Amino acid sequence: MFAQEFREILATIYDGLPRTLREPISPIVESTYFFLKRVLLVISQIRLSGYLLKGKEKWGNGSLTALLFAEKRSVAYFSGLLYAETPAKEWIGKVFVWKLKSILRLDTYKADLIFVEMDAFFSRFLARMGFLILPQWVLFVLDISKPLPEIWKSAKNKSLQNNLRKIKKDQYSFEMSGDPAKFEYFYHHMYFPYAVKRFGEATIPSSYHYLKRAFERGQFLLVKRDDNHLAGTIIYLHKERPWVHSVGIKEGSIEYLRQGVLAASYYFAIVWAKEKGYELIDFGHCRPFLNDGVFRFKKTWGMGIERSKRNRAIFGMKVSNLNHGVRSFLSKNPFIFINRDRLRGYFLSDQDHPLMDQEIQSLFKTLYISGLDCLIINCSRGLTQQARDIAKTRFTQRVYLENMPPEEFFGKIDTF
Repeated sequence: MFAQEFREILATIYDGLPRTLREPISPIVESTYFFLKRVLLVISQIRLSGYLLKGKEKWGNGSLTALLFAEKRSVAYFSGLLYAETPAKEWIGKVFVWKLKSILRLDTYKADLIFVEMDAFFSRFLARMGFLILPQWVLFVLDISKPLPEIWKSAKNKSLQNNLRKIKKDQYSFEMSGDPAKFEYFYHHMYFPYAVKRFGEATIPSSYHYLKRAFERGQFLLVKRDDNHLAGTIIYLHKERPWVHSVGIKEGSIEYLRQGVLAASYYFAIVWAKEKGYELIDFGHCRPFLNDGVFRFKKTWGMGIERSKRNRAIFGMKVSNLNHGVRSFLSKNPFIFINRDRLRGYFLSDQDHPLMDQEIQSLFKTLYISGLDCLIINCSRGLTQQARDIAKTRFTQRVYLENMPPEEFFGKIDTF
């Protein structure tokens, strides 16, 4: 919220300048915004808001306690990720960052899992306290330098092929528009309702004025069936590649979402970017969990990931008690973490038998994505020799198999 308010103040100053002056200094304003936003964010995190969550774990009947030092929307996000229903939430007050270590040593707030949301500036501080560092967001990018049929074929995904057939069958089409009235409709009847209905408390929708500036500096794509506009996308021209900045669906309709209008928005954005001669297209951020719905949807298009330069926030994650709820969380939510400035994936196989070669192949297909340095599969029940062989011969350095207990793995992360 703090960053959004700062953005609005800077934008108001910018909008007050004469039009002839605004265009030449626009890149400077943008660079200044991202720099100052990060500086002010670091300053704001000198004191962290703490929350203690208690409730029924999402995958069983046991209880789970989580301690979070994070913004409210991140607390809402983890509540949905960890718990079967809304947990009891206790605000424990503000904590100075330099007192965090002593707070965690106390028995006052016993938690199974601990999350700390901070800027990457504090990564080393958290790592020294035994936290695993997760990027708050990863950036999705699609290489469109090859012909489109080759791109679709290389994705090797049945879901994508079904979406492409559906777009053709339902006769979706698109138009590019600079009409301010259509932008008005997009913001109030597509973008805002979709953001609120789809992501709830875990999101803070961008303001009207912020999106209007993106609209004025970018391209505006509308997906339609017959003459009915069903979805919209603002494509922001960001440096050397277009950025799919904001999407919306008419009245936030889940039914339209099921009918494939979001897939149509992606498809036509790719077609437009290809026609304009771009070789890369930026599809924005996603949470660092490999089973996240949005993550998997973007992956179906053949996109890869990279660390974001627009958002350098991280989550520190620490396992304090490896009970059933925590083990379930780790096995149901394989994640991306940062190690030695590289993105790596982690999956806890919590099955009751040694991992076999067919399972390794299935996990690789499901979880691995271009941009990961490697995928670490941790199976505490052991591994068959065939599984080890296929990891070495077929996946080379892309898959790393480990059978140590998870608590030992987290303690030795720097050795990988």
